[in-house]
Amino acid sequence: GQRLQRSRASGQTDLFGALAATMPEAEPPLPNVPDWTHHEVLKGEKETLGFYISGHPLSRYEDALRDFADFDVDGLSGLEHGAVLSLGGVVMDLSVRTTKKGDRFGLFQLEDQFGSVKILAWPDVFSRANGVMQNDAAVLVRGRLEIDDGGSMTVIAEEGQSLEDIPERSAR
Repeated sequence: GQRLQRSRASGQTDLFGALAATMPEAEPPLPNVPDWTHHEVLKGEKETLGFYISGHPLSRYEDALRDFADFDVDGLSGLEHGAVLSLGGVVMDLSVRTTKKGDRFGLFQLEDQFGSVKILAWPDVFSRANGVMQNDAAVLVRGRLEIDDGGSMTVIAEEGQSLEDIPERSAR
């Protein structure tokens, strides 16, 4: 205590005393903001870590996938070239390109809980999908499987539709 009083009386401070004098006593209060939605949390996890921790975007579509999808990405390995299939997943890394005639087509990865597969949607299919094929959108793709000589798989889309309200839209 005496040393502190002498330092104050002489007007000198030690190295860390100067820092303590300029630092605020308490942290400022945090702003009151709304919580993130589940979709925002999942998107942040995927961007930051590269995988999901607190769930998967397709978990809310499990019933629709069970009813409308024939396969998941893991099940594609047992199929032959040219097999017709229905596959549900989340659109990732969408690349919209233009043909020589000026028509737009889409190339993207369709990711489900088990992996991802490359999807090619030619202009007629891409235009009929009416903007359904967008990044982070849950979609059901019907198409034909192509396997090249190296064993890599690509699904040539023949139809694409959103998984949102698919049972209602498919009811007759």
